[in-house]
Amino acid sequence: DALRWTALHSSNALDICIKMVKEILLLRQYAHTNIKIIMATRNFELEDDVRLRNWISEINSDVKQMELKLFEPDQIKPYVSQFEDYDQLSNEQQNILKIPLWLGIYMDLANDLGCAPKFTTKLDLIKSFIDDRFEQLTDSHGISTANSENFFNEVINLMNQANKLSVSSTQLSIGSSEIKKAMISVGLLTEQNREISFRHQAIHDYAIGKKLYSQGLSSPEDFLHELGSKNQQTLLKREHLRYALAMLYEADERAFCNCIEAVLFHSEIRFHLKSLVFSTLRHIENFKAPLKKLINKIISDSDLAPHFIRLSCSGCPTLVQYLSENQYLSDWLDEDDEMQSKALELLSSVSDKAPNLLINELSKFVNRSPEWNQKIYNCL
Repeated sequence: DALRWTALHSSNALDICIKMVKEILLLRQYAHTNIKIIMATRNFELEDDVRLRNWISEINSDVKQMELKLFEPDQIKPYVSQFEDYDQLSNEQQNILKIPLWLGIYMDLANDLGCAPKFTTKLDLIKSFIDDRFEQLTDSHGISTANSENFFNEVINLMNQANKLSVSSTQLSIGSSEIKKAMISVGLLTEQNREISFRHQAIHDYAIGKKLYSQGLSSPEDFLHELGSKNQQTLLKREHLRYALAMLYEADERAFCNCIEAVLFHSEIRFHLKSLVFSTLRHIENFKAPLKKLINKIISDSDLAPHFIRLSCSGCPTLVQYLSENQYLSDWLDEDDEMQSKALELLSSVSDKAPNLLINELSKFVNRSPEWNQKIYNCL
């Protein structure tokens, strides 16, 4: 993971990992050496990278897979219950607080405010956190918002130029030591071995995402330019893109759609960024004309359509409903090939949430043949 997606990106990272693992397995087998290797990868890579998936399958007998899971409600409630009833939060809010990073930011804010922070999305939480810290810089340290913003942006720009999450304190402008100390005091920055970093990586991601958002409002071309070349499209950019798209959707749906289209249809954009775009689409509830037009274009593209169906539509009643209303599902069901199977899988994925969709689409196939009856039964 680190070899492949950090600023020190290596195109042959998987080859290096395969060679390392092979050598370790040989040591275990012939030298009886009790040595193990831990390899971290993200779910989307394990699912979408065919070569990685096949390699893991080949050495499956020597692999123990461990999934890093989210907090359970019983682990979260003792913290949140100090400020509000966790069970009364929306599903989206509860899911955000299951992630340790966001629960930590929530608690920091709640303790400072003396009450539960108002939020709907991660974007709300991190923006509130930064605003709260800037207020503390003014109230407790006498530092103006303008000076805080200038220093904050200086740190962000230095990190961005170096493609790193930290910056040497020797690179900071002369006379900034007091602001630096104040930002460490209020919990915006940390310093170790003269290296400055943000207390939460989400602060850095939000700041870069905001810049990407500004470029997206300007034009899709500026948006792509800010994402950078393939070498620069690290996993860090994934989080920046997530924030930028959330802000674009709130501000201007047409600009949001134009930027999504630019990312999906550009050959020089890495798939892990396109994968994020597909995941973003599944969380949109209301489709206006620009987004409907874009969805139709994606479905008509033979390369993008399978990923859209799997990553955006599967399990998403809103999108499956759209496919039904626009005759895509009925057309696919009338085909006798892979698309029919995909249509049935989509209907099955929303059978609990939208049973009427299954009735509308499958009623005409009841008793058409024993095979069709079995397919319908499987969907249910």
